[in-house]
Amino acid sequence: MKKSIVAAIGLLCLAGMITTPGLWADGGEGADIILPHDVPSYPQALRETDSAQYASKTVFLTKESLEKVKVFYAAHLIQGDLLETYSEETQEGFNLIYKQKIGKQDKELVLVTVLQYKQHHVFPVLEQMKTQVLKGIRKEAEYADVEKQYGKLARAYFKRVLKADGKSTDEGTAIYEKYFRIAYPKQAALGDAKGTRPKSDQSADKARAVELKKQMQVLKAKKDFTGMLKLSREMQNQFKPDSDVEAVMEESGNDTWDSWLQCLKEMEAAAWWTKIVYAPNVLKE
Repeated sequence: MKKSIVAAIGLLCLAGMITTPGLWADGGEGADIILPHDVPSYPQALRETDSAQYASKTVFLTKESLEKVKVFYAAHLIQGDLLETYSEETQEGFNLIYKQKIGKQDKELVLVTVLQYKQHHVFPVLEQMKTQVLKGIRKEAEYADVEKQYGKLARAYFKRVLKADGKSTDEGTAIYEKYFRIAYPKQAALGDAKGTRPKSDQSADKARAVELKKQMQVLKAKKDFTGMLKLSREMQNQFKPDSDVEAVMEESGNDTWDSWLQCLKEMEAAAWWTKIVYAPNVLKE
């Protein structure tokens, strides 16, 4: 009989239905077993990413408020369940916790964590538009209207998407980068060029600069003013700023307001307001 019980427990462990020591929410250890129960998925939520390569299968996003999600899970509690407030530096919400008495100990598992941003984080689109005001291109009243309508986007979540290079990013960042290229094409192109420049070329530039500095010291010691002037001109020609930099500086004075306004509208359509994180093996879809 004991062998049958041990075998059954072994199968449950392989199937991921039994948590292992060290996974208790209260930090307990030992051979005691607590079985998590199935949790229904929130109906108006979608996976954070559609890519199997980067997918976290237990992370979902919804456009519904945290309060509505809480009402849903409060209606699906079973014996041993409770909702407990959760808070961290930038996010807040609640945990759905399952408690069970095992022997003389009370064990608990966090089955679901539901989150929302509790404070605004850095939002570069509004920073770009504020810069337009500071440069005198737009009025403060215009910025105030935009901030009132779209300021909430600083607390939005976005789905994970794949960029053209195959790397993962959030959709909000992808939309921002798209409109940055529209607003400042020369600056974006220059950034791309610098980003793809071989490190070997950068190392060669540094080595050449060190060599020219040594040559200048030698000429100075010899008081060879003609040679110093000639070498100085060579250094200026080799390390003068890229001609594109001047174009970028000129471009920064352009009125890019409409581009950023369209960016905000696209971000608003892509925004999600609540994140739902399910523990492994509890999600019932």
